Amino acid sequence: MVHNAQVATANYSPAPAEIRSNALGPVTRPNMAAVGTIVWLGSELMFFAGLFAMYFTLRAVAPQLWDLHTPSLNVPFALGNTMILVISSVWCQLGVMKAEHGQSSRTGSLLQVGKWGMREWYVLTYIFGSVFIAGQVFEYAELVHEGFTLQTDSYTSIFYLATGFHGIHVLGGLIAFLLFRFLAARRARQQPQMAAAGAPYQREMPNADNAPAAGSNIFGGRLASAAPVINAPAWFNEQSFIAAGREHFMNLQQHWDANEMDKIAEFVTPQLLEFLKRERAELGDGFQSTYVDNLDVQLDGVDDNAEKTIATLTFSGVSKTSRFDQGEPFSESWRLERAQGDNQPWLIAGIRQN
Repeated sequence: MVHNAQVATANYSPAPAEIRSNALGPVTRPNMAAVGTIVWLGSELMFFAGLFAMYFTLRAVAPQLWDLHTPSLNVPFALGNTMILVISSVWCQLGVMKAEHGQSSRTGSLLQVGKWGMREWYVLTYIFGSVFIAGQVFEYAELVHEGFTLQTDSYTSIFYLATGFHGIHVLGGLIAFLLFRFLAARRARQQPQMAAAGAPYQREMPNADNAPAAGSNIFGGRLASAAPVINAPAWFNEQSFIAAGREHFMNLQQHWDANEMDKIAEFVTPQLLEFLKRERAELGDGFQSTYVDNLDVQLDGVDDNAEKTIATLTFSGVSKTSRFDQGEPFSESWRLERAQGDNQPWLIAGIRQN
């Protein structure tokens, strides 16, 4: 949730317990995406466990079939093809890591692998997965040519069921990748405004009542080109502050997408929370999907006075509804306030679209 988060780090103390709903934290609905993933993985585990049970049962009651058919299998070829698939999962994870760091595409030449982004690693994953499927089709064709078919006996039946369903999963993933990419591209062409429709980047919270007057750098009305005012207390660590802002910007975007306003409540002022609740209600109760690429965080100013410390962070990047959309650029500033005293939390008091 781009504009409804507290930034907390070593310099950002967590919200005190008395502002939480209870000592154990608020009761929330589970994340439906997480629940769906767990259910799906559980069903996959049980399905393939059944196939393995069939395999071991048949091998126990008909060991002669293994002596008859095992020489027909090209084990070195199958091992090499399996390694291709395993390696593709490594490329996929590297792509996920790049996506989590907001790098959608490479920052150097194609030969500079270390500077690849999410897209390059995903394309390589797709290529390796396609090679695996092609290798499996070739292996099946060779076996059928030798009379090793699904109807031959129980050995061949379980062989094709186990390896075939595994191949179908990989093929389904490849098809889903292309379909998802096609739908995302078409949606971006037909409704370019949708790229940021689910994100709160397009909404603005009025400045706090006690915000400095226009011309002030601390989230009032100073132009972005003006030099920042840094009047920070001795304990303030700029690098930690910015790093925390980046981390919590991404995390709290997920809370916004999941409509977890109870979690957001700990990190914003009551006035801003009410505003955000109204904004989120307009989007409905459903899960929103927002991805942020090329996120940049800049400290625009710090002002330490007798009552509170005020800081402004500006976030800019690209907001997407899927990892493959072109997305829309955004720039948003947070006004954060911290009351004087030990162990006081930083709270977001205002949001401005730039």
